[in-house]
Amino acid sequence: MPNSSSYRSLALIAAVLGSALSASAQFVDLVTEAPVTIQVTMQSTVTAITTTAATRTAPATTSRKTTTKSTRLTNLQVLQELVAEGIIPGNSAIGWSLVAVRDAPADLAFVDAGFNLYAVKGTTRVAVPKSKFEVTALGVVAKYVERHQGRYVYSSKGTVTNHASYAYTPAYRVGSSDYVVTESASDGFAKVNFVTKDFSDGHEVFFYAINSASVTSKGGFSGTVTVGEGDPEPTSGLFSISVSVGAAKLVPASLYPDVATFLVNEYEWVY
Repeated sequence: MPNSSSYRSLALIAAVLGSALSASAQFVDLVTEAPVTIQVTMQSTVTAITTTAATRTAPATTSRKTTTKSTRLTNLQVLQELVAEGIIPGNSAIGWSLVAVRDAPADLAFVDAGFNLYAVKGTTRVAVPKSKFEVTALGVVAKYVERHQGRYVYSSKGTVTNHASYAYTPAYRVGSSDYVVTESASDGFAKVNFVTKDFSDGHEVFFYAINSASVTSKGGFSGTVTVGEGDPEPTSGLFSISVSVGAAKLVPASLYPDVATFLVNEYEWVY
């Protein structure tokens, strides 16, 4: 069961929508939406094949030289790769952006670096499948200042440090080599800044707003590489991923029906 501060967190079941929280109130389920920037560096093994023609004194030879090359994928290239994969509809990434969507934290215990990744353009929202990008938040250390009476929280502000794990499976090209990442894993420590927000106009809205989150995690990947017109071959390498999440805002959960909220049976809360 949630503590009494969680009962107070009616952001999960009641919100006042409209400009300046007008008197017209609706009971809706809420999630938070925040801009997110992703940058990736892949350490790929690149094989160059050199062939020399035969001469009167020497036969033809073929040599293979293997080197390691760093390939940086910017936020725009991440979006372009989602277009190439058919995740983002159409043939252009222009106008699309990435957002981090998650339940509105009702308690400090739920403040972490986890989120669902979406691509957004206007009113079109596309979920990025977890097979392409996934984040898992593990373990929490919090440093914060809080005002409360007993277990009834009035305000809270501070920083949460999370052990975060990221998986990303891009397809990209280096020279004449095409890489398809099928598995990856990376770990790092995410810094999450939060502050409680309290709105009131007949119905109270209280939640822990994540103002920013940032992390650089490092790990490895495996997949296949196709050199030129050759056949795919197994490959592996190292990669790092930097994720920066901006200030979150409340939006109706109906915009993101696939995102779990505190009204689902997973939490088994009774109001």
